[in-house]
Amino acid sequence: MRDQVLNSLKWVAIGKMLGQSIRWLTTIFTLRLLFPEDYTVIALGAFFSSLLWSVSTGGIASALIREKDLSVEKTREFFTFMIMAHVLFFILLQLSSPYIAEFYANPSVEPALQVTSFGFLIVLIGITQQTHLNRNMQFKRLSMIDAICESIGSISTLALAYYGMGFWSIIAGNLIATSLRQFGYIWATKLVVLPSKITKSVTNMIAFAKRASFHGVLAHVSNNIDIAIAGILMTAYEVGIYQFAVVVAMMPASKVMPLIRQVAFPAYSKLQDSKDSQRWYFLKSIRLAYFVFVPVFWGLAACSLIAVPLIFGEKWSEAAIVMLVYCLSMPLRSGNQMFSPLLKSSNHLFTMISNMVISICVLVPCFYLLGNSPVGMGYAWLVGYFICYLITSTRSCRALDIPLRKKWASIVYPFIAGVIMFVATFYAGERLLDLGLSPLVTLLGQIALGGFTYIGALFVMNKAVLIESIDLLRKKKPIGA
Repeated sequence: MRDQVLNSLKWVAIGKMLGQSIRWLTTIFTLRLLFPEDYTVIALGAFFSSLLWSVSTGGIASALIREKDLSVEKTREFFTFMIMAHVLFFILLQLSSPYIAEFYANPSVEPALQVTSFGFLIVLIGITQQTHLNRNMQFKRLSMIDAICESIGSISTLALAYYGMGFWSIIAGNLIATSLRQFGYIWATKLVVLPSKITKSVTNMIAFAKRASFHGVLAHVSNNIDIAIAGILMTAYEVGIYQFAVVVAMMPASKVMPLIRQVAFPAYSKLQDSKDSQRWYFLKSIRLAYFVFVPVFWGLAACSLIAVPLIFGEKWSEAAIVMLVYCLSMPLRSGNQMFSPLLKSSNHLFTMISNMVISICVLVPCFYLLGNSPVGMGYAWLVGYFICYLITSTRSCRALDIPLRKKWASIVYPFIAGVIMFVATFYAGERLLDLGLSPLVTLLGQIALGGFTYIGALFVMNKAVLIESIDLLRKKKPIGA
């Protein structure tokens, strides 16, 4: 299992790197072409469309992946359920879009949502083939398909933005990528799945899908309610500035976290009868995850004041301080998501759902009290999510019989090293500019100093995590595995 998981991660990582290298490059140029008001439309529309996507991917698809004894007939019957659900999602967005646009006093939201809703019909072309590839951990094929299609979609977005299509360029690019993926999944599996009448044989799968979907909805609301509230408290321009900071800050997480969940959920599902193995892999995964999350997000925060205007243009300078504050909360937010695949595969859905309810109850007041400006919303995340993490991670560890001492021991050193790195990198930027160096040279100096400081601090405090990372790359089996 270990070799299969590592091989899966390798191919998913390769696919993501190929696709994201192009995507990130095109995103930089696209952001230079678009304006805050364009991102306001995308942000408000995405909150509601992604709410339904969380049901599709987080609940419905996961039920098919998790099922132990999946026959052809069960797949056909569950495909019928998938069709009914996705058609319902399409209709819901079509009917609700005028009211959403009216609520936010932004007429552009209506047509944006209506066009976006066609994605729910498009994915039905290859949704069972995609889950088949995920279930069997055929990530080499999945990664290549996703990389090619995402690259084409990103280039399409950039081209349309260049010709002045505004927010429509992002919508069109996403639909192009989604459409191409479906045919790629069919080509990769050579499977043709036809719907069949639903019987009692898939009752348990549908019940699990409903529970997991409810968690997916709560998770989406918990992670994205800030945008819905920002649309009420801020102007369209301010929402666009805030959304820009979110988009840039979330670029690493939005690519890495799906990678981890894509591999982790089927891997944990195959280990349902070995709880000790599940816990061992989980503790190893969070050690390695925080080893990466802390320097990436806190490094972005430390460099943001120089990097944002240099890379994206002066028109986005106001978003730099927003991004700095927002990124400080990201390691905890990304790391806490590591619990989800294990909790879901172990059928601890009640813990997942109650954790989301707690998070919403904590975050919403923070957003309303502090989030009347883009920077204020960043502080709301920083304060609110720290409280959420303390509560929900403790509850998750107890549900999984993971000693809290071991969990904290796995993550404390990256955070200490991260604080040292952030302080050194941030103040180095100011000093280098004072010496008359160009912003580009200053940024490169910050990156070099940040990497050296972080690795050096970790080596002094606890070099075991560095050795563990090297062993992972070399595919050496650690002692005790």
